[in-house]
Amino acid sequence: MLKASNLTGSQNFFFKTEPTEMHLHFFLKYSTRYGQTLWIKIQPVNSDDDSLQQIFPLLHLNEEVWEFKLDLPIGQNAIHYHYFLKGEDGFPIDEG
Repeated sequence: MLKASNLTGSQNFFFKTEPTEMHLHFFLKYSTRYGQTLWIKIQPVNSDDDSLQQIFPLLHLNEEVWEFKLDLPIGQNAIHYHYFLKGEDGFPIDEG
């Protein structure tokens, strides 16, 4: 919430912002072959509604480290997340 208060009759205003989101950073150490990509699937806890599920690619930082940043609204329920690997053809690779 943005608040403004007049300081002793002057034209100066003080603004205070309340946090509205939480910043999460995911780092994953994982080696892939050329053309493979890592993805993260995020879904709210206690929700079986697939329409709330979101899937994002991870950013390849270097030979072994992948990163993903998520801004989560304050007050949102906890989340479940799951990493998965896509092959050179763009299809998920079975974990088995």
